[in-house]
Amino acid sequence: MRVQPKIQIQMDTILKMTDGDVWLGMHRPQTSHIIYDIRYYSDGSRITYQNWEVNDPNNVAQKENCVMAYRDDNNKWVDISCTKRAGLICEL
Repeated sequence: MRVQPKIQIQMDTILKMTDGDVWLGMHRPQTSHIIYDIRYYSDGSRITYQNWEVNDPNNVAQKENCVMAYRDDNNKWVDISCTKRAGLICEL
């Protein structure tokens, strides 16, 4: 799963097709101590487009290693525990 929208309009369009918070297929490697070291699960490459919520990513308690978009926060991204339940966006 890999979502790499190039502009905010694309992200908004994708998220309109969902009915809740959505995993974006991105993570911070467990061995990384760099907050902005966010990569795609599919191939390990670093993300190029970003749309973070204010004060994110923050890796609270060093347990927020996955990335999701919150539908109620203008589709902004947050880093969050990988155990939270949410929808998925998959590449076709």
